[in-house]
Amino acid sequence: MIGRQDERGAAAVELALVLPVLLLILFGIIEYSLMFKDSLTMASTSRAGARMASAAPRSPTMAEDTISSVLSSLEALPDGAIEEVWIYQADADGEPECTTDTCYRYVANGDELRLMDGYAWEVADRNACVGDPEADRVGVYVRAERAFLSGFFPGSMTLTDHTVMRLEPVTSLEGCRG
Repeated sequence: MIGRQDERGAAAVELALVLPVLLLILFGIIEYSLMFKDSLTMASTSRAGARMASAAPRSPTMAEDTISSVLSSLEALPDGAIEEVWIYQADADGEPECTTDTCYRYVANGDELRLMDGYAWEVADRNACVGDPEADRVGVYVRAERAFLSGFFPGSMTLTDHTVMRLEPVTSLEGCRG
């Protein structure tokens, strides 16, 4: 029986050593899963916004309709996570850039997005002509800040996504070269 008395409390010591590692792994899996879900939400949101923007190239309310589509898609994210949305004329490589006059830039203001001054992509400047190989492309860029929920990990993570689509051709020749 002397051997058993020497091992008394060994299970508690082993648990004290192993439990933090197991908790770290468990919370890491949970946090990664939530981040992955939110990353998929961001991708879906940028696609929904780009679909809306590409479908209405000559609409004067394209930006407002796109933002409505983006906001309805973002309901799965925590409140206040969204930071910025761009609706921009994409170049050939499709990389998001909002430094020209062909961009609508929305920035979070509480629970809503506010259009920043100085940016516009005028309806008359959007090339959506049938058969034009140089028809414009529209992109939607979304950025959100996602805090870790468990508190087990400090800080937060910035999630971004963008989607580029060619403007759908309009049947009217108004504004087309030709």
